[in-house]
Amino acid sequence: MSTDPKDLPARIDIQNPLDVRHWAAELGCRLEDIRAAVDARGPDVPGVREFIRGVQAGRDRTKPHVRAQEMTAAAIARGKLGAKGS
Repeated sequence: MSTDPKDLPARIDIQNPLDVRHWAAELGCRLEDIRAAVDARGPDVPGVREFIRGVQAGRDRTKPHVRAQEMTAAAIARGKLGAKGS
């Protein structure tokens, strides 16, 4: 996959592990952050990028996964996401 921004897809296929890994590397975040971003904002790259920037800005560097989990839990509480398994 090319890293030229004009060649990148506009959506992240969360069901494709290679796509998730690519975007985690491209955005400098964890796989879990990509999944949380897609859960919270949908698969469109600009929304995911914005979510990841927010996670990285508020992240406790000793617990990198906590902020994404908190944001996902908040989205579930607001009714923006369905709880997994329900």
